[in-house]
Amino acid sequence: MATTSRTVHPTADEAIMEHCLSLARKSKDPKIQVGACVVNTQDMIIGSAFNSPPNGWPGGSLPSTKNLPSEHFYGLYVCPTEQIAIANAMAANATLEKCTLYTTHFPCNESAKLIIQTGIKKIVYLNDEHKELRKFTVAREMLNTVGIECEKFSSSDKIVLKNEIIMAFCEKVSRNSKDPKKKVGACVVNAQGQAIGWGFNDMPQSHEDFNKYWENREEKLLRVCHAELNAIVNSKGSLKNAKLYCTWFPCNICAQLIVNTGIKEVFYDQELGPKWAKMMNASKEMFSVAEIKLKQVTPKMDISDQEINDFMSKITFQ
Repeated sequence: MATTSRTVHPTADEAIMEHCLSLARKSKDPKIQVGACVVNTQDMIIGSAFNSPPNGWPGGSLPSTKNLPSEHFYGLYVCPTEQIAIANAMAANATLEKCTLYTTHFPCNESAKLIIQTGIKKIVYLNDEHKELRKFTVAREMLNTVGIECEKFSSSDKIVLKNEIIMAFCEKVSRNSKDPKKKVGACVVNAQGQAIGWGFNDMPQSHEDFNKYWENREEKLLRVCHAELNAIVNSKGSLKNAKLYCTWFPCNICAQLIVNTGIKEVFYDQELGPKWAKMMNASKEMFSVAEIKLKQVTPKMDISDQEINDFMSKITFQ
């Protein structure tokens, strides 16, 4: 990759807000999806959540709306995201004094009451599209009165950039492959935004005895370990709710492994060709049933190796 003079230094704000957006995508609320994190003074996430019904509802599903006026339904049953994030932090005996709350949407008056009472001193929010509604104007009034800083997250541009840089990292990883036809790279990022594993398509344990098969397509396909498998096996830590980035769309065999590990999002650059359509459709079906989200990400920028390395070290904020 070409070296550029541009330097990318993502902040903790950007990494944490990206995590909030990832959490929001887990919500089953058909009306609005919200994600939030409570972060202490050491920039560690101590509580996180997305909007959902109270604990105990089967599968986190929403109750029937059959006998409820639609305008009252959400307020009656769905817990505000900020309240769940705070409750999760308190359940872990965390101290909320002087913490920062990150949320994809500005909190309502009910959440504002709890925020004030817990000692949280700052709110970073991404969206306030309904700021004229009374419950939000009252929330802002209360927060301002007690001196809680409310900061609007300025841009999500670098959140998108993060995905592009991780995909560029996967492309860099793919160069290690000895496959003369197709080099593939993959990376696993855990639920806290930390890169925990990477891999490329290679023979089992990179054993030199298998190198003779690289030029024989049929024999190679019987033996080669795919990049996704190697990234997952190399991962250190929990894969629950993790993200997998790969330069190519996963085949059905890799999809089976991805589904069974608890990974919840898959980012890919290129799709397989028409002759692999049946295999790719099988992968998509499995991902859909397992509620694994798919997103195509193509790194179109010239990103230097140094930028990739710098970024991968900075997205870890635990």
